Amino acid sequence: MMYFRSQNGDVDSVKILVIYICNSLDPINWAYFNTSNRDYIAGVDVDYALYPNNERGSMCVRKISKDRPVVFSSFLIKGWLYKIPIKMTSLKIDSITMNDIMFFDNGKIESDNSKDSIPILSYSWSKKYGLVQYTFQDGTVFSRIFE
Repeated sequence: MMYFRSQNGDVDSVKILVIYICNSLDPINWAYFNTSNRDYIAGVDVDYALYPNNERGSMCVRKISKDRPVVFSSFLIKGWLYKIPIKMTSLKIDSITMNDIMFFDNGKIESDNSKDSIPILSYSWSKKYGLVQYTFQDGTVFSRIFE
């Protein structure tokens, strides 16, 4: 469980539901009789839920091939952001400075729905800590509680 507090003092919690790690050298050749991959290329999926509203989120990390960069795909509540290249930034919450932050901007989502249907404007994910901050369209920012 992770806990978040808004600038208004409201508290949310996030529970990790599933962590799934996959790799291309799995002993079972899921490609059946096709040529299997001889390079070790791994990926991970982390599924989580935000409470009290039981909203869902997911973070996926993939390396499609050894010649291509690692990419992230993610969603928080609604709207997938696909194949975003790694671009780390920094974020300070309380006295903790994190230099391993992936920033997801839902303003870049290409969707048939209006942006009003995506309540989360942006969110930040740390390699070390996981989800650390999310911002709603109304300007409410929830930051991870590190206590």
